[in-house]
Amino acid sequence: SSWAWIEGRRQKDYVPEENLGYIYRDVGIPTDESLLECREVSPDLKLCASGGLRDGLDMIKAVGLGADYVSCAKPFLKAAMESTEAVQVLIQRYKQEMRCGMFATGAANLEEMRKMPPFIPRAHNM
Repeated sequence: SSWAWIEGRRQKDYVPEENLGYIYRDVGIPTDESLLECREVSPDLKLCASGGLRDGLDMIKAVGLGADYVSCAKPFLKAAMESTEAVQVLIQRYKQEMRCGMFATGAANLEEMRKMPPFIPRAHNM
């Protein structure tokens, strides 16, 4: 995620061409590249993928790229603003989405998923 761009977009009078966040939006290392590079440099380092993860598929892709942990604040904050039940429903949905993602790779659980060689997801985002 480009935090410069995200913070820039939060400004009241957002004008892309005049906003430093917009100008620097492509500066940084994408999540997938960062995970692969960090895992290669330090295989035992505990890695957390966050920023831009929006569903269980994004989470399982991050684990497949080497993440030990994942975090996705926006969907949980949105659900929490609605109700406790909405958070519980979201958790169950993410669990189901992650199970489907593991099934697609042949992994029976997260431990098996972590033991697989990293793969490059072929999808619309990340």
